[in-house]
Amino acid sequence: MYILSYKAYHKYESSCGLDIKINRNNTVTVILTELPNNPGITVTYLIEHIATLIYNEYLRSVPVENIIWITYDPEIHHEDKKIAEDCYKQALLVWNGETFASPRWILLPREDLELYGIKRPKEGS
Repeated sequence: MYILSYKAYHKYESSCGLDIKINRNNTVTVILTELPNNPGITVTYLIEHIATLIYNEYLRSVPVENIIWITYDPEIHHEDKKIAEDCYKQALLVWNGETFASPRWILLPREDLELYGIKRPKEGS
């Protein structure tokens, strides 16, 4: 996983994990991971900005309709107690020719993750 740094609202230094996976069906899956030590704004609130940044920097040759945008929130622990499950969501974004906009979110069921190229450890391992 690569650590992507970005500025939120032109002033808040922020970061997230970045994985780009090339799939067999000519699609690309981009996984943005929320980091526990992110000093700035969460990926969820800036998905349009981050997707535009990644597209311009790494994916210009890929048709936008072939890109799958996923966010991953790891499970949250507090005082050795799990208080939130991990969560994968797909962001459906509109491309206006210059930037992404208008995110809609789909929660991805665990059993569908491999369809997106996401390998999860087996329960209990």
